Amino acid sequence: MRQPERRFLLDCLAGRAPRPVAGMDWSSFLDCALENGVAALAYERLRDSGGLALLPSYAAEKLHKNYVSKGFRNIGCMEELGEILAALRAANIETIVLKGAAFAGSLWRNPAVRTMRDFDLMVRRSQLEAAGSVLRGMGFMPDERRASEDFYRLSHHHQAPMVHPGHNLIVEIHWNIVAPHDGLCLSPDRLWDRAVEARIAGRDALTLSMEDHILHLCLHAACDDPFHGKIVSVLDIAELLRASQHDWDWNLLLREAEAGGYSRFLYYPLYLAARLFRAPVPAGVLRSLRRASRMGAAEDRLVKACAEKSLLAMVQDGPVMADWRLSLACEIMLFNDGTLPRFAALCGEGCRTLGQAVAKRWHARSARSSRRAPHSNPAPKDGHSS
Repeated sequence: MRQPERRFLLDCLAGRAPRPVAGMDWSSFLDCALENGVAALAYERLRDSGGLALLPSYAAEKLHKNYVSKGFRNIGCMEELGEILAALRAANIETIVLKGAAFAGSLWRNPAVRTMRDFDLMVRRSQLEAAGSVLRGMGFMPDERRASEDFYRLSHHHQAPMVHPGHNLIVEIHWNIVAPHDGLCLSPDRLWDRAVEARIAGRDALTLSMEDHILHLCLHAACDDPFHGKIVSVLDIAELLRASQHDWDWNLLLREAEAGGYSRFLYYPLYLAARLFRAPVPAGVLRSLRRASRMGAAEDRLVKACAEKSLLAMVQDGPVMADWRLSLACEIMLFNDGTLPRFAALCGEGCRTLGQAVAKRWHARSARSSRRAPHSNPAPKDGHSS
């Protein structure tokens, strides 16, 4: 996706007055907004600011249709969530509602603008199997297309995604908010101790404390395929900080982040939320997290550039600087400690990518050569037949 369309979309989402440039590819703009789940929010903010007049009529109409359909879909999803929460409560399974499902009816107020591809629910690890049985009783089945149930059970922080054959709703039952192999020190007991009561989808449930909401959103953005298509998480962070009247305990977050080794995973999402969407993150908090991240100046600039570029994922981006390669560069920088290991890992990945590109070109050339008309066989040497 070209920079003008990307910038126009980011300005829409931030509530700034967007300025289209000559030759704007509106189809690319629409594809990016739809693919990243922010088309409905872009429509609302363009409508409220009077910016819809900047779009060609077909683009404005497509955004409006998506806005209406997402609103109806989200209302249906929240009704389904209410039934799931009621069934879990009837089975005496305490449930914490995470991320989008916790925000859709409160933080964003308008149910149309917060896209929900799945529901993330958290139960105690001892009740994982019981929660899975409840969902199976409601017609949900585990989706093992990416990995087996055993893999999720042994190596992941949630069960295999549960899908319902009657609709596209996906439910993930978590026991923690980070995978055990991420190397971060984060006990789920602490999340349970600070959980707060909430009314979600018309049912009594639990949700994370405000500080833990921010922590979860940051870790989701920076740990799992770092920043690749994570624009919604960064928007959630900005909206939560801007809309909340909560007296934030930033010192608590700073202390726990440094003790748990995840300062850098908080720093970059908060930095992006402040830079792109004017989230009210105190400058002193960003400075403290930046120091605790122990990232060199060059590494810091690289992560920021790659993270911002990969927030809006587009499948059709070129293979050399595709968004997933930018995400991989972020992963190398964030998960390797020390400048030399980071540099070595980055160079190693660069060499591997270059080798793959050369091999691909060589194979393509060989295939073209093999399709050419064969030359006539030369005469047999020394009078012998072949």
